[in-house]
Amino acid sequence: MILVENSFLEMINNPAREIRARVELLEGSTLINTFKYNDKLISFTIERIGENKFFGFGVSHKINVKLIDKDRELDITTANTLDIAFGVNENYCYPFAPFKVSEVRRDENTN
Repeated sequence: MILVENSFLEMINNPAREIRARVELLEGSTLINTFKYNDKLISFTIERIGENKFFGFGVSHKINVKLIDKDRELDITTANTLDIAFGVNENYCYPFAPFKVSEVRRDENTN
């Protein structure tokens, strides 16, 4: 019984369950804002586009980010870049190169 309880506790407290993602908004190399799931970030998806490969790795990626902006505080333009970070606690890694913003759409119904 003790073994089962310890295994269950290890599963619940596993660092893999604590992985967090965030999207960082940059202008040049200056960090302007960070969006997290407990804040303005609703979702983001990353997809490989085309068949471009470099030593077997996809090099062309596209990101779609959905943010909520009820108070119209966000000002994102095509001069900005977005960077994706994954981490546990305060240790984050950046598995992709920063994405250049190519299009910004505002849904007037849902903000």
